[in-house]
Formats: sequence, C-alpha cells, structure tokens
Amino acid sequence: MTVREAQVLCKPVAITRYPTATSQVEDGKDGVILPLDNEGCAHALAVFIRDKAKQEHIISHLKTHDYGYAASAKIVEDMA
Repeated sequence: MTVREAQVLCKPVAITRYPTATSQVEDGKDGVILPLDNEGCAHALAVFIRDKAKQEHIISHLKTHDYGYAASAKIVEDMA
C-alpha cells in the first residue's frame, strides 16, 4: 500500500527487488527497483538521490497516471 500511496502523491518510489517488485513499480518509469543486497541497495539509492533528472522524469510520469484506489482495485481484480 505504501508504494501506491507515494505514487498517488507523485513521489518517486525506490523499492528493493523482492519477488513482486515489478508488479508495483515499472523500473525507471514510476519508480526505481534497487538491488536486494545491502551494499548494492545503498549504492543504487545514493545514485538515485543524486539523479534529479531521473526523479523529475518519474514525477512527470506519475502526474499523468491514475494511481488512486481505482487503479489499485483494477490490479487486485486482474490478479483474481
């Protein structure tokens, strides 16, 4: 739920590459997916924090898409 809440607020999302990560974030489009290991995650997050252009690109995408409850309900419906 936290990922969707951030997307609804047009905030760039950074999550780790857990098994269902790609069902929540399209890497580079509406957030970033970071390596699962501590060192890789820390490095990738630091790079993302410094990359203001990538953040702005993600924010622009988020502003043009509906990540509200209707979108979340559709995802759950599609999984059933």
